[in-house]
Amino acid sequence: MIDENAILFNDVTIKDVLDLLKKNGFYKDQSGYIGKAGEEFNKPLINMLIYPVKEITIDSGSILEKEYRIGGINLLTGEKLPEITVEARKFPSMGWLSKWGMAVNVFAGQGIKDLIRNQIQCLFSLITQEVKYTHLGMREIQGENFYFHGNGIIVPQNTKLKLNNITVEIQEQRLKNYKLVKNDDLIQDAISQSLQLLQVAPLQITYPLLAITYLAPLCSILKSIGHEPKFVIWVYGATGSRKTTISSLFLSHMGNFSDGTPPSSFKDTVNSLEKRFSLCKDNLIVVDDYFPSTNAYEARMMEQTAQTILRYFGDRVSRGRMKSDTGLYADFPPQGMAIVTGEDLISGHSSMARLFPIEVLRNDVDLKKLTECQQRASLLVHAMHGYIEWLITEQPLKKEEVNEFFSEMRTEYASRLGHGRMLDTIACLLIGLGCFLTFAVSKNVISEEQEQAIYAEAKEIFVSIAETQTHSMQEQRPSEKFLEVVRSLLDSGQIFTKRRPNKSVGRGQVPRRRDANNGGTDVGWHDDQFFYFQPTVLYNNVVQFLRRQSETFSITANMLWKYLEQDGAIEVEFEKDRTHRLVSTRIDTKKSRYLKVKYSALYSDEDNDSNSDGESSPQSPLIFGDDE
Repeated sequence: MIDENAILFNDVTIKDVLDLLKKNGFYKDQSGYIGKAGEEFNKPLINMLIYPVKEITIDSGSILEKEYRIGGINLLTGEKLPEITVEARKFPSMGWLSKWGMAVNVFAGQGIKDLIRNQIQCLFSLITQEVKYTHLGMREIQGENFYFHGNGIIVPQNTKLKLNNITVEIQEQRLKNYKLVKNDDLIQDAISQSLQLLQVAPLQITYPLLAITYLAPLCSILKSIGHEPKFVIWVYGATGSRKTTISSLFLSHMGNFSDGTPPSSFKDTVNSLEKRFSLCKDNLIVVDDYFPSTNAYEARMMEQTAQTILRYFGDRVSRGRMKSDTGLYADFPPQGMAIVTGEDLISGHSSMARLFPIEVLRNDVDLKKLTECQQRASLLVHAMHGYIEWLITEQPLKKEEVNEFFSEMRTEYASRLGHGRMLDTIACLLIGLGCFLTFAVSKNVISEEQEQAIYAEAKEIFVSIAETQTHSMQEQRPSEKFLEVVRSLLDSGQIFTKRRPNKSVGRGQVPRRRDANNGGTDVGWHDDQFFYFQPTVLYNNVVQFLRRQSETFSITANMLWKYLEQDGAIEVEFEKDRTHRLVSTRIDTKKSRYLKVKYSALYSDEDNDSNSDGESSPQSPLIFGDDE
């Protein structure tokens, strides 16, 4: 006979289980079968004792799911079945019993499986509860911050909280290499090695990469105080410039990426990227290989993926999805920081506002120093482990101080940079770098004087890059882009305007004019001060021109006219409470609404040239002579 005092699971004996089942109307017969007692039902159900071992809550940071660890035993022979894991949603059907094969015999009868399910759930009070986290990064548990990675949990020093029933299991295959290692004996050498990465390439490349690396673990903390980082670093350069290699080297702070293969690329689907960005919480991820394609479809898909990535991180939102029952699926917003590598920058004013650009030229990376740092890259995970442990123990970021810092940055640099996004980007990078330098000082790796010098040097570099980016963003404003293309089309003769008649023309009369003979498109009229463009014709010509350049113009005509008004490039007219950005004008016996663009918005005074009649007009072969 089986020993009922034998341990079945945890500290629970077979007798404990049978006693609890008896209280709930179940019994064990002489054959070791489990049955249900009672006047209405008194027969065996199954030839095994099936019992729960553990209830596991799976927390991905966005979704809570449950699964059960279930075991079984033959009460006649004492032979145990291997434990299996059953998803909570599949448990009620009892179809999972087939995982054990023919050894488990469920007796025939209506409602038998429901009674077995009930028998198992009667043992709920005996099992342990476990929480399994499947995401990386920071998590607050009972008022304390803990940090999850592939090798376990980083806990604050002197914590009194027990984590016996908490585990970390990174299920996403691409994130399994995010493993940190603790070795206090190596911490100083590891921090020094991290600083040594600054010498691998020019500082305008390495300072931003080092800053975002140590900013990444701060994402949740900064979000909680209202300053979540909202940008990506975009590393671009020609093939062979080592942009991916150097990005992967900095990524090695987070785990083993010595093979140079980033965890994400532009070949991945948008859905998989979205999920990975969310699971990679308070961490750094590299998205590799944005490149301009000559294939129109591939170029469009690449552009769409890039735009999606920029909006994920620039706005910290994900795509909402509706279920068939009109309910909503869980959101997966990005929760870490990203480095994007590519052969070129993405265009567009709003897109450029969401990125911090780093250009890598072919000879920028010092190959000898790169090789030396790659050989010692395994030290970097020790530096990051020590840094995160210091962060959650010392909690160096105080809300009032951070708010004051952002305010000071805006006051100091608003006149030079203007755009609020760029100011916040610099502030976040400086916070990441500043926290790391303070940590390095606390470990006696650098002095306070060295900390101040490094910080000041990095600050000037960040501001310089931001100023250049601000100018580029200004050139990418929809209104600026539009006027630039219009000017190009006019100068090349692809579009043309006619001289507006100086005399009023009676009804039915048509003024004599010189027509185009170079295949250009007639887009309207001009005089000495204004162009009177046919709005739809002009807009379509600009869109088509950009499309031929594999560029997009993702703004409607009405919104574009609004931008032109804000820039003072067009004349508008007012009617009661309404503003007309297309001005009603009578030209050539016909009254219509035109886009009335100031001549000065397209051509400077140097572009003027005198006509034979003494009147000035744009110096361009596409603008034709006076009408009589």
